[in-house]
Amino acid sequence: MENSDEGQPLLGHERRGTPLNKKQLAIILLVKLADATAYMQVYPYVNQKLLKMVEELHLVRNKAAIGYVSGLVLSSISVAQIFTNLIWGRVSDRIGRKPALLFGLFGYALSALLFGTSRTFPQMFLARLSMGILSGNVPIIYSVLSDITDESNRARVIPLNEVTWQVGAFLGSFIGGMLSHPVERYPMLFGNSVLLRDWPFLLPCLASFALTVLAFLCTLFLFEETLPRIVAARKTMSLAQGEDVTEESAVVAELSSAAPLPTTAELLSDPSRRRIIASGFFLAFFAIGFDPLFALWNYTPIALGGLGRETHEIGLLLSTAAIVGMLLNAFVFHRLQKRFGSLTLFVTGISLWSINFVAMPLISAILRTFGASSGGAGSTQFRVLWLATLSVLLVEKMASLAYP
Repeated sequence: MENSDEGQPLLGHERRGTPLNKKQLAIILLVKLADATAYMQVYPYVNQKLLKMVEELHLVRNKAAIGYVSGLVLSSISVAQIFTNLIWGRVSDRIGRKPALLFGLFGYALSALLFGTSRTFPQMFLARLSMGILSGNVPIIYSVLSDITDESNRARVIPLNEVTWQVGAFLGSFIGGMLSHPVERYPMLFGNSVLLRDWPFLLPCLASFALTVLAFLCTLFLFEETLPRIVAARKTMSLAQGEDVTEESAVVAELSSAAPLPTTAELLSDPSRRRIIASGFFLAFFAIGFDPLFALWNYTPIALGGLGRETHEIGLLLSTAAIVGMLLNAFVFHRLQKRFGSLTLFVTGISLWSINFVAMPLISAILRTFGASSGGAGSTQFRVLWLATLSVLLVEKMASLAYP
C-alpha cells in the first residue's frame, strides 16, 4: 500500500516520523545559508576584480588568459578542502560538532573581510584559500543532519540542505552582482563613501560577513551539541548524579572512554565506499567547475569567446538560476526520486552536464559567426542570447538534482 505521506510537501507536518528539533534544524540550515552565500558572492565580480590586477602586475601576457588567474583564485578553496575536510570531520567527531562549526564560521567571516579589502592577487588567493583551510562545515553539516534525524524523517530533511544551498546561491549571486561598485551604481546612497570608492567590492563581502556573524552568534548561544557520544555521556551523567552537568564535563567524560575512530584506509577498504567516492568526485568536478566557468564565459568579451556581460547581469543570471534550483529541489526532486529511484536520477543528472559543456562554446561560436554583438535590449538577437543562456542554467539545475 502506498504511503500517504509521500506526496506531502518537504516542510509539511511529520505525522509518522520522529519529531524534529526545529530549533536545531533551523540553526544548522542558517549555517548552510551563510556557507553558500560566502561561497557564491564572489562569482559575479571576481573576474572584473582580477582584471585590473592582471593589467597592473602583468601576471599574464593578455586579457584572454584572465581565466587562468581566476581559476587559481577560485580553485584554492577546493584544493585546501581536499586536505582539511577529513581533518575537520575527525575533529568534530572528537570534540563535538559545535566548536568545529564555530571555527568554520570564523573562517567564513575572516575570508570575506580579506577578500573585500584585497588589492593584489596574492591577497585574493590567500583570502579564498583561508576559507578552505579554516572551515570544514560542509561535511559537518551533513553529520549534524544525520545526528538529529533517523530513518523515519531523514529523507525529508536532507533535501532541505540542498534547498538552503540554492537560497544561499541566490543571495550570494544577487549581492555579489548588485552591491559591487556601489558608489557608481547607487550614488544617492553611497556617492560620498570614500571607503567604498577605494574598495568597490567590499560591500558584498560585508553583507556576507554580517550573515556569517549572525550564524556564528546563533550557533554559539542557541545550538546544542549533537555528537551522539557526547549527548549520551551528558544524559548518563545527569541520570547518575541526579542533576544537570555542564557540557564541558560531559565532553571530558566522553573523550576518556571514546573508542578509536576508523582510519581513512579502513574506510576506503570497502569497495562500495570507493565507488560512492568516485561517483561523488565526478559529480563535484562537473557541478563545482560549472559556476566559475559560467561566470568567466559571461564576463569574457565576445571577440575572445565569451558573452561580454556586466557584473550585475552575471549576478542576476546566477541568482535566477538559484531560484529555479530551489524550486526543483523543494517540489520536484522528491517526486522524481520516488518515481525513478536515486540511481536513475543520479545517472541522468551526471549525463546532463555534457550538454552544457558543449552548449557554451557552441553559443559563443554562433554569436561570433553572425556578428560580434549581443544586440541592444529588445532586439531579437538580445532575446535569443538571453534565452540560450537561461536554457544552459536550466539544464545545469536539472543536472544538479543528482546531488541530494
